[in-house]
Amino acid sequence: MLNLAALAERMSRLKYFKGLSVGDLTLIIRSGYIRSIPEGTVIVTEDAPCAGMFVLLSGMVYLYRTSPDGQAVLIDELTSVTMFNEVAILDGGPNPMTVIAARDCMVWQADYTVLLALAERYPQVALGFLPVLAERTRVLISMVTDICFRSVRARTAKLILDLSEWGEQPVSRQDHSIQKLAAQISTAPEAVSRALSFFREQGCIDTSRATIVVNRPDQLAALAEIECLSEAHRSLS
Repeated sequence: MLNLAALAERMSRLKYFKGLSVGDLTLIIRSGYIRSIPEGTVIVTEDAPCAGMFVLLSGMVYLYRTSPDGQAVLIDELTSVTMFNEVAILDGGPNPMTVIAARDCMVWQADYTVLLALAERYPQVALGFLPVLAERTRVLISMVTDICFRSVRARTAKLILDLSEWGEQPVSRQDHSIQKLAAQISTAPEAVSRALSFFREQGCIDTSRATIVVNRPDQLAALAEIECLSEAHRSLS
């Protein structure tokens, strides 16, 4: 477990805590509590009463939302040092997403009433929520746009391009299983498998048990329907 000085240093990396003294940061840390969370643990459950706000000090978490038919959609994955479940603490309402520890994690957690008191004492803490919320909103808008305007095959192509940095890096299948890829684009694993098989047949990618390697990023971009998406936007404007 980190000591208070080390915790204060990590918390100071968050833009909404920058500029605060070590004494102020120590007071903030003591107003909440530190938890060590094993990999695979559900930290926050969507639609349950507000669990408070969390700062991920080490490790990685997945943010999920479950569809009415029970399909898990991976909204985001976060690494330290960052905040999560910030939406719920703005109004004290239910948690908007399920959060699962993707690795062993250490988090700082503060209850809703504690956060209200902190926001009153330190206005920059409250203002710091705004860029975080803006970034989350942009991620959600991008996901909705893809679902509305791109086919499953196109969404898979776009995801592989993103993960491979436009073909510059191989995609680790250990880190990005078929199930995880499917959750990221809101579809079934079988649909992702079919799309990957098609890309392989077209010569766009090579696959092994360990990696997915992009051979023809420009051709994969065409399959991602990027131009079609732009035309669809123009027709709606």
